[in-house]
Amino acid sequence: MIDFRCWRLARGELHRIGFIAILLPMPPAAQPWNDWYHCMASTRGTHLPDDPRGLRPRENDVQVEARYDKSPPRGIYALLYDRPKSPASRRAVYLPASLSAPVLDFVVQSLLDQKLDLIAGSLDDHHLHFLARVRSHDPRRQVMCATAFAAKQAVSASLLADLGLDHTDDLWSKSTRVVPIADRAHQISITKFILGQGRRGAATWSFAQRLPADSR
Repeated sequence: MIDFRCWRLARGELHRIGFIAILLPMPPAAQPWNDWYHCMASTRGTHLPDDPRGLRPRENDVQVEARYDKSPPRGIYALLYDRPKSPASRRAVYLPASLSAPVLDFVVQSLLDQKLDLIAGSLDDHHLHFLARVRSHDPRRQVMCATAFAAKQAVSASLLADLGLDHTDDLWSKSTRVVPIADRAHQISITKFILGQGRRGAATWSFAQRLPADSR
């Protein structure tokens, strides 16, 4: 008897599927509701492998025994986590409270100059969030453009001199993350989350205010 079952490799894990499934198109990637995305970025050296958030290295070249949709065992990347903090590596960048608002202002200015609809944004000492409508569906490029513009303006204004940063590449990590908004409820939830960062000392910006970012 012929077994028509087959195996395929999906996101690093084998799944058994029926023979007929190989004749069907792959499911489309998740599409955002009304083109809205939750976009995130971090300052340099603050988003590391095996940190408490449990994220893996940017380069997918380290093999671990873990499901693609679950965090790997704690400690699996311990050496990678410690390496960027060694004396030979560039130190992590943490923004003082006085700089979070002006740097966020530069990010917001860039996003609005790109003609994006922006609902909310926040920046604490190292983590940036914003909720934007990206009709071109290339949110990572928008994040990179906005953070690069903010770094350039901050360096030009000598805002980063006290941190020992004199080059635009010194401020932000190359890693970014974007999450498509699923529906209206998700959009409202993320808006509350981003603006809620103000209670933790982050600088925030809201479309309702149309004012410069301010620290709350």
